[in-house]
Amino acid sequence: MKNRLLLILAILAGSCSKSSVYPPAGEEGVVTRLKFACGTSCDATAWALKMGDQRWYEPIDLPEDFRVDDLPVTLTYRKTGLRSAPGEGTGEEKVYVLTIFKR
Repeated sequence: MKNRLLLILAILAGSCSKSSVYPPAGEEGVVTRLKFACGTSCDATAWALKMGDQRWYEPIDLPEDFRVDDLPVTLTYRKTGLRSAPGEGTGEEKVYVLTIFKR
């Protein structure tokens, strides 16, 4: 009886110690910079997300480690329905980045 219990515990411990690494869920996109006009003789840039189906978003809270031009990523996000006013941003819909991983 005691040996059976030890055997069952050993099997359970062995099965629990296996790594469960799954690819990140989300959409594929690319972090890039977009230029926008901020005045009559002014150009500025902002971080943007170009998604695989040609949609563009302006991330509100892009982590510092991901502020690299042309960085391929997989991410999940939440749409806000908001856009920057003319001269204050890209004009693309703003999103909150929920999860983000380098591809």
